[in-house]
Amino acid sequence: MNPDGLVQGDAVKRGRSAKYVRLGQARFVLIEEYNERLSNSIKAETPYKTPSGYPTVKTPHCQGMAPGDGSRNHPFEKRADHLLKRLLEVFPTKEVLLRYAAVCVEVYRPNSDSFKYYHSLIDRHRKSGIDMLLSDPDYLRHVHETLKKWDMNSRRAKLVESSPFLESITELSKEIIELADYSMENLNEISIREIEPKMKYVFENLKVMESKSRIVGVSKTLHFLLPKLVMPIDGKYTLNFFFGRRPNSKRRNSEYELFFDIFKAFNNYAVRVALSKSDEELQGWNTTIPKIIDNAIIGYMRTHKSPK
Repeated sequence: MNPDGLVQGDAVKRGRSAKYVRLGQARFVLIEEYNERLSNSIKAETPYKTPSGYPTVKTPHCQGMAPGDGSRNHPFEKRADHLLKRLLEVFPTKEVLLRYAAVCVEVYRPNSDSFKYYHSLIDRHRKSGIDMLLSDPDYLRHVHETLKKWDMNSRRAKLVESSPFLESITELSKEIIELADYSMENLNEISIREIEPKMKYVFENLKVMESKSRIVGVSKTLHFLLPKLVMPIDGKYTLNFFFGRRPNSKRRNSEYELFFDIFKAFNNYAVRVALSKSDEELQGWNTTIPKIIDNAIIGYMRTHKSPK
């Protein structure tokens, strides 16, 4: 198959898993070796180019976007399209994605409090409707405590106190309940246009962080509240995976734009590789489709590049 996963050989079309990436006419490389070359190019911060001239996808900061700019005015394509290509380049098939997600399950905090608190939240989602959860102060306090376990109240990060956090979620409960009707793998262009204004309103009005940067804390909170729809974003893994570092926010709404571009890339990738509920697991970290993709990124980054 081609590096972008769009052109497939006959064997793959008949249902076999892709083993090789096509570099050009009669030139192929094992997917594992291709990913290794890609990881080396990330470390060198220069894009690896295949012998045929098929360049690997350069992340926006490598391709004309001013460093830390966060601009959506990319000279070739929209940023969300480049983020999608990055996912397809590293995880060209669902099999490769699930392999890296399994790495995360094995090595990433398997017995930590962050894992236990998170699983408790997911179990409550499975047993109760979102309207009941949002009216339960104990559940909302549990979300706040889980954010602490996920390092959102350490180092330079500073969570708001519990009371304003709970109040902001309660005030946004109508929009959150409406968003809970959607799941990432079932979105199309029409439904994305439907949810975008609500998503923006919730993102911009949730009171999560005292610190200036919001994208990590708010995305994790939204994942806890809407685990089937929203992915958590991590500066160490997610943003490093896509950009090589954490983009700076120079405009008021640039963090939301970055969040929604990552969201659209996750959605398009989930649809492209046909992720479904059958890929979710009751145990371990692979609880929902947004988290499976997030886990694969963590597994890949821990395998190929040790975040600072």
